[in-house]
Amino acid sequence: LRSEDELVFGMENRGFAREEMQQRSREYVERFALEPTKEVLHLSGGQKQRLLIASCLVTGHDVLLLDEPFANLDHVGVANLVAALQACCKQGTTVLCVEHRLEEVCKFADALLWLEDGQLTEFRGDQIVEYAQQKASILNRDLGWNTKPGELLLRVAGLSARRGKTPVLAGIDLELPENSSTLLLGRNGCGKTTLMRVLCGLSPRRQFHAETLSLQGKDHSNAIAYRRLRKK
Repeated sequence: LRSEDELVFGMENRGFAREEMQQRSREYVERFALEPTKEVLHLSGGQKQRLLIASCLVTGHDVLLLDEPFANLDHVGVANLVAALQACCKQGTTVLCVEHRLEEVCKFADALLWLEDGQLTEFRGDQIVEYAQQKASILNRDLGWNTKPGELLLRVAGLSARRGKTPVLAGIDLELPENSSTLLLGRNGCGKTTLMRVLCGLSPRRQFHAETLSLQGKDHSNAIAYRRLRKK
């Protein structure tokens, strides 16, 4: 149930000596900023991702197949993963990484295989960075989003919330207008998912308190009204 249990599970199955498991566990707890005694159920999405990756790497496999390992990671988690994969490659590990964040993969990849319409195209050396930059140029296009916010749609005031018994949010005030796009950023474990679950009506009502939680001018802070949020 705890993070350290997940971390050592693979090593136990492969028959690692206790001393080596302890040494490797300490190394990867530090490398991926894990909380070894924290229950997995109480980790954020990004923290779970870091734990999963560490559990794969700690066993020292000769071949690693990773499906979008950078998803859910903050910039610190990304930097730690890049460093870990670079170290694995130097030690002779073969890494196949399926990933959309080419700017991160370019830092350690020897080859880029681009899959499109059932065909693979291979790039190596400077070609990798050049192709990544070409694909990234799509971000410069005007996507035609509505940039004129409308009237107030959702308002939250004095929100505090916890994950299990752990306090996560305190004193959150937020207003979202209609016809707007808002980007929510923060370190793994800071409470982004907890906040989103509250706003979507998916959080257990006992797990948070809000002075105001209104949608389209209607109050949804009490338990009965809050359950209607998820339908909206």
